[in-house]
Amino acid sequence: MLPYLFFAFETVILAARFSFGIDIGGWEFRVFLAGIPFAVGYFFAINPFRGGPGAGDNLVSSVMAIRLGRYLADHRDEMPKDTRVWIVSFDAEEAGLRGSAEFFRSRRNEFLAIPTTHLNFDSLYSESELHCIVRDINGTVGLDPDLSAEIIGAGRDCGLDIKPFAMTFPYGGTDAAESARIGLRSVTVVGMPTGLIQEIYVYHTKRDTVDRIEPGVVEACMKLVLRHFKD
Repeated sequence: MLPYLFFAFETVILAARFSFGIDIGGWEFRVFLAGIPFAVGYFFAINPFRGGPGAGDNLVSSVMAIRLGRYLADHRDEMPKDTRVWIVSFDAEEAGLRGSAEFFRSRRNEFLAIPTTHLNFDSLYSESELHCIVRDINGTVGLDPDLSAEIIGAGRDCGLDIKPFAMTFPYGGTDAAESARIGLRSVTVVGMPTGLIQEIYVYHTKRDTVDRIEPGVVEACMKLVLRHFKD
């Protein structure tokens, strides 16, 4: 939280000076100098030349979606005949959800013409930390409460304890927010701790490698999809 507090304080100081002409005696420069350790520290959390590994956020969900698509194709006779399934992996999620925003905007009329549900997966690390997001983008976009209840119920049928979670600042957002914005029933399932204070951070760091992902969380989410889909 410290970098965010620094950014907020610096913004207020700059706004006071340039918008209202308030003389704050050089405080903006002092605060800028005080914020340098936060900027330097960030380079120890990520690789500035290659980014983060991103195994759990969110390569694992893309791999799971591919495997799930293959399974559905091989077992299509067991699936509802009046349902069409899209398997989608969005790009540019870290750049303001731009990939999913374009995807849903360009297909808005097609998706709104029939009942459409978007079941999104993000940051799958631990089966014991499965959460169903009910509010997205730092709590500013509401996801479908009925769909959330259905997912939590389907998880219960599979022996999974999925807890509701409303994203608050500074967690960010997921691609489900963009489908919700055009009016689709949308929800995101994550498998990671949601507390601001954690013993070890993996998300958005150089620690986000394959060994941090429990194989059981992927299996659990695939069971969840199939259970919900068949219901």
